Amino acid sequence: MKVKLYLDKRSTSNDGRHPIKLYVNNIGKFLISTGYFAAEDEWKDGKYIGMYTPRNVILSKMIAHIENYFLSCAKMSDKELRENIESLLFPQNKKKDEKNFIYYIKDFISTKRKPGTILTYEQTIKKIEKFDPDCTLETIDRKWLINFENWLAKTMSINARSIPLRNIRAVFNYCIDGEITTNYPFRRFSIKKEETVKRALTVEQLRMLRDYPVEPFQEKYRDIFMLMFYLIGINLVDLFSLTYKNIIAGRIVYHRAKTNKLYSIKIEPEAQVILDKYKGENKLIGLPYTNYKNFQHQMDNRLKKIGPYERVGMGGKKVYTPILPNITSYASRHTWATLAYEIGTSKDIISQGLGHNIGSEVTSIYIKTDLAKVDAANRKVIDFVNQE
Repeated sequence: MKVKLYLDKRSTSNDGRHPIKLYVNNIGKFLISTGYFAAEDEWKDGKYIGMYTPRNVILSKMIAHIENYFLSCAKMSDKELRENIESLLFPQNKKKDEKNFIYYIKDFISTKRKPGTILTYEQTIKKIEKFDPDCTLETIDRKWLINFENWLAKTMSINARSIPLRNIRAVFNYCIDGEITTNYPFRRFSIKKEETVKRALTVEQLRMLRDYPVEPFQEKYRDIFMLMFYLIGINLVDLFSLTYKNIIAGRIVYHRAKTNKLYSIKIEPEAQVILDKYKGENKLIGLPYTNYKNFQHQMDNRLKKIGPYERVGMGGKKVYTPILPNITSYASRHTWATLAYEIGTSKDIISQGLGHNIGSEVTSIYIKTDLAKVDAANRKVIDFVNQE
C-alpha cells in the first residue's frame, strides 16, 4: 500500500485551480480529496511552492498519518481502505448515512474532461437537489427511481428525463466498479425512450429557408445554418472552435468535440462565401458570443421566427407566421443525410461523411475512408439543392 499527493488536472475550479488528491495504490488505485486546491504554477514535485508552507505541513501530516496506519493494518479491499482513510482523516464528515449520492456524482465528474459531459451531470445534480438532496447509494432503489421519473415527467419529455436517469445509472456503475457499493437499483428498472420526430427539412423547405428575405436580426442565424449544411452538418460546438489552423489545403480538418474523431471536409464555394462574410480575427467564425450554447439558443429561437409577420395591438408588436416553426440547428445535419440518401448516395458514404462507424466497430477499423467519395457526395447534395 502506497500513498502520495496528486494534482488532479482533470477538474478545474472557478478560479482556475485543480484539486489536490491523495493517490492511493492498494489492490487497485483510487483518489481521495484533501479539500485543497492549487494552480499549476503553485504546485511542483508533490507540494506547494511559494507562500504556502502551512498547507504543505498539513498535507505532509496527512501522508504521515496514512503511512502510520498502513503499518498497523492488514490487507483489505479498495472500498474498505478508502472508507478507513476517509474516517481517519476526516472524522467530522462521518455521518449516519455516510456520503450522499451527490458526493459520488461530483466524484464521477472529476474523472471527465469534456465540458458538455460535465454540464449534463451538473444539471442532474440540480434535479436531485430539488427532489431528494439527502439520497444515498443505499436509499436509491427501484421505488425511488420510479418516483424520481414521475417527478421529472411533470416538466420534461420522455427522452429529456432519460438523461438524468442514465447519468444516475452511470454513477452507480462507477461506484460498483470502485467497490463502493453493491446496490444496483436498475436491475428491474428500465429507462424509457421514444423515437424522436425526424428533424430533416425537405429540399423545398431548405431552398425556401435559403432564399427567404429574412430580417437583419435573423440573417446571421440563417447563414450559419446553411454553412453547417454545406459542411456536411458540422456541429455548432465544433464550428465555433475552428481557427485558421484548421484550414489545410482547402479543407477544414478538426477533431469532433463529442467523439474526438478526425474530420476532413472540403470547403465548397457556397460555404466559402459564408466563411468570408463572418470572418473572425482569430476564430474562423467571428460572432459576438462567448460560447456556442448562447448562440445555439438564439439561433433556434430566431430560425423559428423566419416568415411573414403582422403588427398587432397598440404597440404594433410583430406576430410571426413562421415558415418552419419546428426548425432547430440540428436539422442541418439530419437534412444533409436525408437529401444525400434521396439522391442515391450509399449509406456507407453518408456514414463516412457524418463520421459514423460502418458496420461493426471491428470491421470499421479496416475500412479506409475515401474522402474523394465524400467530397463528391457533398457536391451532389449541394447541386441538388441549387437546381430549381
